[in-house]
Amino acid sequence: MTKSLIQCTCVLALLITFNFGITACTQSKPLPTIVQDIPTVTQNAPTTEDLVPKNTTEEITQDSSLSEPTSEDTETPPEPTKLPTKMVKITPATTSTPFPRIEPSAIKPEQDIYFLSSGELRMWSSQTGEVTTVIQAQATQRTPDTTFTSTQGGRVADYRLLEKKQQIVMLRSRGIAANGVELFDIEFVDLATGTYKVLNEETPAVYHLGISPDGEWITYISQPQGGGPIFSLKTTEISEPVKIGICQAETEYDCQEIVWLEEQNSVMWNDSGGVWLSSPPNFEPIRIIENHVSIIDLDGNERDLEVNFSRLRWSPLGRYILADIHPTRSEIHWQGIIDTLRGKVIEIPDTYEFDEPAAVAEWMPGGDLLVTHVNVEGSDYKLQITKYNVLPTSESLLVPEQEFVLGINVGEEELVEGTDVVRFAPQLVYLESDRIVWVVFGNPQSEIRSKLYQADLKYRLVTGNYDLPQDETQYHWSPYSAEAILVIRTEEIYYFSQKEQAVYDITQVFDVSSCCFQWMP
Repeated sequence: MTKSLIQCTCVLALLITFNFGITACTQSKPLPTIVQDIPTVTQNAPTTEDLVPKNTTEEITQDSSLSEPTSEDTETPPEPTKLPTKMVKITPATTSTPFPRIEPSAIKPEQDIYFLSSGELRMWSSQTGEVTTVIQAQATQRTPDTTFTSTQGGRVADYRLLEKKQQIVMLRSRGIAANGVELFDIEFVDLATGTYKVLNEETPAVYHLGISPDGEWITYISQPQGGGPIFSLKTTEISEPVKIGICQAETEYDCQEIVWLEEQNSVMWNDSGGVWLSSPPNFEPIRIIENHVSIIDLDGNERDLEVNFSRLRWSPLGRYILADIHPTRSEIHWQGIIDTLRGKVIEIPDTYEFDEPAAVAEWMPGGDLLVTHVNVEGSDYKLQITKYNVLPTSESLLVPEQEFVLGINVGEEELVEGTDVVRFAPQLVYLESDRIVWVVFGNPQSEIRSKLYQADLKYRLVTGNYDLPQDETQYHWSPYSAEAILVIRTEEIYYFSQKEQAVYDITQVFDVSSCCFQWMP
């Protein structure tokens, strides 16, 4: 089935689901200028066609006999030639624990890794390889309130690490009060200076704890689900919490997270009213876009759909937001880019999904967009990586620059529990740089192991592949190096290191309650 047929089928199903029972869209209010990055067009400026690079399609291969270009031809590389697709066999698991288990200090991570475990904030040291306690689970320095009846007091329940400034904001339990409600203190620690502050005392549990890029503000929401007021606190002085907005939740996609934008020192969230932005010190909420998008139906007519946004990711260059888009009355969803200046949502090609993942889209460090998806032809799986330039002067916004194809042979059709055919798809994409890309490919319910591929986009080569543990996995990637913590739902923890070129079972180093891994450069 071709991509165009799949997309037409998705659109047809989407329109049938809605029965066109939607009113026409209204003209939205003018949007605030967030980042003025549209280039000024002069009389001598190139045309849109001049700005659009020509498409190239290459086959990624794992042929190790191909050598990298020398310094002489790096300056002006030759026109890429079409390389043969290399079929990589994914092998079934042979044992339940095929990865080597290690003891503490047997290996060292490339950066310090912070995490929560048994109510304490701990660190896996890059210097010694030892796991040490940074903040203990102990009572606060103040006299305990006699109304607390539980020994829960003192545990670190949540934290956020501001790596660049070596600052930590954390939620510490004071215990369960006589009325049955667990109360918490919000504390601030500066690891560089040793400064310790209690910013707020004996508050009910808070959620979506965050810290601003400049380290001067923290934000949180007071309810785990269903939305509610969003509060801010200053870290530089003791003050009362200030309400900076209200997150209105009507669906499971609303109020999932409160995101700080490093480029603007602003906080962003989505709810039933759209996507919002608020900036210190006044924190006046501004709606970036409402929960509506326009689509073209099969008759060529423009239709307005009510949607919900989720997984908001700000472009490294500002202005654009990458988001998942969920129509309110359909199981179909896709991915798109919100243009905050034009007030438009642009669909990302080949990202329509039903109940299974179809594609993964991620920003590249330089502001381009990388989309990874799968084409299936019989038992042949083609993992396709497409790089898009994001050009504000182009009507379509997304202009494909390069396309890479990786052929993966999964053998005969495998069965899960004797009923369902295994379907493989990209599960995660991590961009080490604009050149090096890591892709996890597989199916968490399958007895066939997932694979981790490393692709060099410059030389169009697969430069590494690794077996990964099977089962549902949470991936915690370092933003600074090619290493990751893999948490398996079967209470196993693994560590991947490109430097060591291996995946290790580190369950004996971290107990099964470990979570919330963050790297300190």
